[in-house]
Amino acid sequence: MSAFGIRAFDDIGRDTVHMASNFVQPTLTINGSGSKTYQPPYGCKLYAFPTTGIFGDFNMTVSGNTITWVNIKSPLSVMVVFSLGAI
Repeated sequence: MSAFGIRAFDDIGRDTVHMASNFVQPTLTINGSGSKTYQPPYGCKLYAFPTTGIFGDFNMTVSGNTITWVNIKSPLSVMVVFSLGAI
């Protein structure tokens, strides 16, 4: 797993959070409906970020260690991150 930091900004450009100790997983390609459960290291939270264009409805949720998606019309690549915390 590779580690890196992520900085997030709100809609007017303010620096809002810096996620430390992140571990990126292989890109997940989703289509149609389904789910995938991960086993992150103890204490990590799971995050998922679309990395390709979204066409049509977009319904993806992250709950606990599971990513669930519904009716994704075209293949979508998702970056999956395990994060040990935010500063």
